[in-house]
Amino acid sequence: MPKLLWSDDALEDMMSIYVFIGVNNAEAAERMYTNLEARAKSLIMYPRLGVRRRELMPWARLLIEGNYFIFYRTHPDADLGSVDAVEIMRVVQGNQDLSRVL
Repeated sequence: MPKLLWSDDALEDMMSIYVFIGVNNAEAAERMYTNLEARAKSLIMYPRLGVRRRELMPWARLLIEGNYFIFYRTHPDADLGSVDAVEIMRVVQGNQDLSRVL
C-alpha cells in the first residue's frame, strides 16, 4: 500500500483553509478539514483516482472535494505499475488561477 505524504505547501494550504473558514464557523472549518483529509487518504487505496492535468504541471493529478482541488503526484510517476507513495502537493480553492498556484 502506498504511503501518503504532504508537501509543506499542502500543509500550509490546509491550515489556511481551516483558518479562513474558521473565522466565521469553527464547525464548518473542522468539517472541511476532515473532508479534505479523508479525500486525500482515499488515494492510498486508489492512487490514480484523480485525473491527469499535464497542461498545468507534468506530474499533476487532480482530485476534487467540494470547492477545493487537491493536486497530487504519484511516486513513481507512471500510469501503470505499482505506486510507492502519493504526495499531496497543493490544496487550493477551485476559483483560483491555477497557473499561479502550481
